[in-house]
Amino acid sequence: MSIIAKNPRSQAAMEFLSSYTFAIMAVLLALSVLIYFGMFGSKMLPKRCIIQPGIACLDFLASRDPLTGIGDIQIALENQFPYDIRTVNVTASGCIISAVAQNIIANDVRVFTTRGCSFPAKSYYSGQVNVTYLNLKSGIKHIAFGTLDAPIYDQILTSTSPTACRNANDAGLCDGLDVVYGIGYKLACCTEYTLCC
Repeated sequence: MSIIAKNPRSQAAMEFLSSYTFAIMAVLLALSVLIYFGMFGSKMLPKRCIIQPGIACLDFLASRDPLTGIGDIQIALENQFPYDIRTVNVTASGCIISAVAQNIIANDVRVFTTRGCSFPAKSYYSGQVNVTYLNLKSGIKHIAFGTLDAPIYDQILTSTSPTACRNANDAGLCDGLDVVYGIGYKLACCTEYTLCC
């Protein structure tokens, strides 16, 4: 007994779906392999810094020396608690030197830099960030856990001018330093001269 198709259009539709399904699957497989091996770069990945409420992560930068793969993570934290916090320290997974402890008064911002971060052959950092601080009201030490997802940029070596940093700081134009002088200039003013922090 032979089976004869009653509707040739349905047979054509089935042949079309079966042959193009393989083509669609091949394209999806190729795209997933390219994404897995980072061919599209880290610009498509999310950039975020999340720490517990009360400590806001306003800005961040992960950078490395392109020759050694060793770099830094810089995080700008704001104290949103209604009280001052003391001996604030920041550590990041993959970094061997924690940031220098600083005090943050209520509603103020400080930049913390962890050093000695190992970023060989990576273009994206995803890791845990821990912030330890002392609550001045209660005298209790706390640890705030957070996550940081950031692209890693090659360090741009810049020579900062104390005059340019001071003028920008006095005029309230610190945000324009990176635009005028290049990425990292504002941060260099902060780390070298404690201006524009």
